[in-house]
Amino acid sequence: MEEIVTLKNNLKFKIFSSKFDLISNKLRYQKQNYAPWNIEISSKILLDKREGNILDIGAHIGTFSIPLAKNFPNLTFLNFEVQKKVFDILNYNINLNNLKNIKTFEIGLSDQYEKKTVSLPDYDIESNIGAFSLDIN
Repeated sequence: MEEIVTLKNNLKFKIFSSKFDLISNKLRYQKQNYAPWNIEISSKILLDKREGNILDIGAHIGTFSIPLAKNFPNLTFLNFEVQKKVFDILNYNINLNNLKNIKTFEIGLSDQYEKKTVSLPDYDIESNIGAFSLDIN
């Protein structure tokens, strides 16, 4: 089960209801983005960009791309998220914030073309869903 929170910057996010998830808890209790310094630094880098594509590999629920896409509507954000459940929440959050400049892809990226079978986390007890990796090691 998930819940929706509104951050101090008025962005809305559907988050995991688990009280263990690090990113969801940051949004839930502090009402601010997960890594605000990351958004601040990226915003400075993107300030002079008039057009282009920004890749968000392992986009999770959109805490990186959504605030940037809102502030830089002339840029296109390409979000890649391999976990189906997280991918669905990512798309929900994009629609919830009425953003048209984010495209999503339910796929993992690698330097090799291959199919992998991976174990997904237990979303009810995992403490950091965002730390999911395709690399078993």
